[in-house]
Amino acid sequence: MEFDHARSLWQSNRSTDGSISDIAISNDCDAPFSRIIEQEVDRRLFQEKVMRSETEFQEKEMLRMEQERELAAIRRQHEREIYLLKKQLHEATINKSQQKRVLDLQSENKKLDISISIPTFSLKGKWLSD
Repeated sequence: MEFDHARSLWQSNRSTDGSISDIAISNDCDAPFSRIIEQEVDRRLFQEKVMRSETEFQEKEMLRMEQERELAAIRRQHEREIYLLKKQLHEATINKSQQKRVLDLQSENKKLDISISIPTFSLKGKWLSD
């Protein structure tokens, strides 16, 4: 819109023979054109800044997602290891209790081979004759 306004000012300052008056250009057109150029430069710099920020955000987001995936994989691996350890502990406990029962049954079924001998004493000597 400002560009059209500046162009119309520029065209209105033309002389009838088609030449451009130097004073008109320098006074009327330089300010709007330089303002338009400054605005366009500012707009492009702003867009570049916004695009850079978006790119940085996307890169950080991708990095975060990758780290989350790695963390989830490590967490699954940890849970599996814990499960396997608990399973081994449970099996070891069961095996130990079964071995204890087997030993108890064996000790109960075992016949005792114990022989007891009680010594006998007989009194001989002087004390009996008295």
